[in-house]
Amino acid sequence: NENIDRVRIRGVEFRYQYGMKNLSGDLSAIYQNPEDRATGDQLARRAEKSLTATINYKAGSYLLGGKLLLVGERPDSSFNTVELDDYAVVDLNLTRNFGKHIALQARLENALDEDYQTAGTFKSQGRAVYLNFLVNN
Repeated sequence: NENIDRVRIRGVEFRYQYGMKNLSGDLSAIYQNPEDRATGDQLARRAEKSLTATINYKAGSYLLGGKLLLVGERPDSSFNTVELDDYAVVDLNLTRNFGKHIALQARLENALDEDYQTAGTFKSQGRAVYLNFLVNN
């Protein structure tokens, strides 16, 4: 980690939420220029472009959902000597509600087993399956 004296991030963010009967979702996109003001370089580990999309479908006591995360390439260090590749990650989930307060959820994270890095020499999680028992008050 290193401190950066002056930073400026200019850009636009777009977000759209939608819902129809049993279908809902969210779409957000970011286009930015994350700049180190002293050098004019792109900030380390800050992508210029990213997109997140979620979709959920409710059918009775079931909720089926998915999420797509797209992140553009970005430098890994302030020296811009190592470039981190862009990546796409897909997560899926299925939830079964048992009344108002209890649910069982199965999640498949990184469903396509994308090999990506958020920081150099840091390997992110591969495909993973989770089973959650949820209790709400």
